[in-house]
Amino acid sequence: MTRKFNPMQGNNNTIHDRKVIFFFVLFSLAIIVFGFWYLRKNLKDPLVIDLPDFILETIEEQEEKNKKITIAELKVKDTDHDGLTDYQELYQYHTSIFLEDTDSDGHTDYDEVMDG
Repeated sequence: MTRKFNPMQGNNNTIHDRKVIFFFVLFSLAIIVFGFWYLRKNLKDPLVIDLPDFILETIEEQEEKNKKITIAELKVKDTDHDGLTDYQELYQYHTSIFLEDTDSDGHTDYDEVMDG
């Protein structure tokens, strides 16, 4: 028995082969994506610390309390003892709260403000 070449049959095998290759490539990509996700998750999760809610609330309360105290303290505190409050130096004159003479010209920030 000899087989005769049937162009339609050869075409069907080619389409079938293409479908198999397509699904194989798609499946391989899915495995690669899942593998990277799994690896990333396993490397990241041990480093994450879940704090209980009561600790998170305490931290938030302390941060809020510190913000309110800080602005009030800035209005009366003079860190560099130059005669200007820290609030004035930060928000009005834009000078350093740590240096008595911000521009190092021999005159204190207070003297320069008073002289204009």
